[in-house]
Amino acid sequence: MPLVTFEKWTHNADGPKHAKAVGSMVRRATHENPIRSSTIERSLKIPGCAVRQAVHHLRTKGFPIGSEGKGYFWAYSGKELALTIKHGEQRIRSISEWVEAVSAARREFERNRQS
Repeated sequence: MPLVTFEKWTHNADGPKHAKAVGSMVRRATHENPIRSSTIERSLKIPGCAVRQAVHHLRTKGFPIGSEGKGYFWAYSGKELALTIKHGEQRIRSISEWVEAVSAARREFERNRQS
């Protein structure tokens, strides 16, 4: 299976298709009262991946959608967005760690195959 970037993966996805409806629901949520992805999924009858794709699409268009463990919210301050940025940076580090570990495993496979 060929590897693709996240952007290519979401290019033909349903993000834009559901963006307006997801954005409307998130727009009513606040940091103090976020909306869970499962609530959006049930309400719009769409899978979780479609919610994430819609949120990704909206964020790349500059909409201030925040998130943390309790759900999504419309950010009204830089402080609220800072929490989301910190969360994203933690995810980047985590993904980078597993990419390095899997890359090391691949190198080991290749070394063993050459032996």
